[in-house]
Amino acid sequence: MILLKPSLCAAVLACICPLGLVAAESATTLSPAGKFTVAVFCASSDRPDPKYAAAAERLGAELGRHGWALVYGGSSRGLMGAYARGAKSTGAHVTGVLTDAVRSSEVANHNADELLTAPNMRERKATFQARANAFLILPGGTGTADELFDTLQLKLIGQLNQPIILFNQDGYYDSLLAFLDHCIQEKFSRDTIRERYAVARTEAEVMLLLEKASREAQQRNTGP
Repeated sequence: MILLKPSLCAAVLACICPLGLVAAESATTLSPAGKFTVAVFCASSDRPDPKYAAAAERLGAELGRHGWALVYGGSSRGLMGAYARGAKSTGAHVTGVLTDAVRSSEVANHNADELLTAPNMRERKATFQARANAFLILPGGTGTADELFDTLQLKLIGQLNQPIILFNQDGYYDSLLAFLDHCIQEKFSRDTIRERYAVARTEAEVMLLLEKASREAQQRNTGP
C-alpha cells in the first residue's frame, strides 16, 4: 500500500485548469496502466441489511475478474469495504481517497494499493471524477447522494461524460428516481436528465452496463 498526499504537480494543475476540463479529458482515455477504472459511491456504515454488503462484495469481485481498477472512498467498513474486499480478492488495483475529517470517522482500508488524502470533500470528489471511466452508485445515504448529484450535475452541464450507473437493488432508489421524475413533471429539470444515467436492477445488469462502458473507453483509447 502507498500512502500519499496530493502531489505539488496535481495541486498546480488544479489551480490553473478548470475542474470540468480536467475531468472531461480523463473520460476519453484509460488510466496510464491501461486499466478501465470504476469509481464506486456507496455507504460506509455496517448498520444496513447485510444483503447490501454481500451484493457489493460480489460486484467488487467481478470488477477484478474483468481486469478493471477501483477508486472509492477508502473505508474498510460497510458497502465500501465490502466492494473493495471483493475487488482486491480477484486482483483489482484498489485506490482509496479519504480526507483528514473522514479519517476520524471511518476506518481506512490499509489493504488498498493506494490510499490518498484529499484536503477536503470537494477535492475528494474531484479525484474520483478525474480518475474514473465510469461511476457506479450502490445503496447509500446522504453522502452517496451528494456524490451522485454532484457528478450528475457536472455531466448535465457538459463537464463530465463518463457513464453513471445507479444500482437500484431491491428498489432501494425507487423514491430517488420518483423524485427525479417529479422534478421533470414540475419543470424544474428537463427530461433529458434521464439520458445522463442508467438504472440497473440486478447485479447482471450492472455488469452489462460496465462492460459496455469499458468497450467504449477502450475504443476511445485506441482511436479509429
